[in-house]
Amino acid sequence: MSEPVSTAGQARLAILEEIRQLTLEGLPDKEEIQVRRNFWHKDTIHEGITIQGLGEQYGDNSPLRTSDVDYPCAVTLVQREDGDAVQDNDTIDQWAKEIRQRFMDQRIGVGDIENVKEHVCRVTPGSPSYPVKQFPEYRVRQLIVHVWARELNYVS
Repeated sequence: MSEPVSTAGQARLAILEEIRQLTLEGLPDKEEIQVRRNFWHKDTIHEGITIQGLGEQYGDNSPLRTSDVDYPCAVTLVQREDGDAVQDNDTIDQWAKEIRQRFMDQRIGVGDIENVKEHVCRVTPGSPSYPVKQFPEYRVRQLIVHVWARELNYVS
């Protein structure tokens, strides 16, 4: 896969690498953490963690010739639960807590783009949309990691 040149693409990869560095109990393989278009497709749901870009949102332009731009990414956590599983299994909740703590109010490195001066993260709950009745044996949680960048406005 070639390296993305957009800030949004680089934000997704930075989130991927940061999450892969965490020690998430119950996640057997770091390869279960992937950037994908969605965490489910037709008859398949991807177990583990899916990072999905959600576009970009623009804040107010500053008189200092900068703009704050949000590059939100959905971080969807999926875990299969056996019918006999203990109902108080909180593995996926622990993953969410560790990911939230890693990103909330933290700075992350996002590529080497000249017009970006800072990257600060915020984390909010997400609402995953998928056919629940089709995948009743899966537990799904979602966080939205907002990567805020202060970008220079181009002036001619």
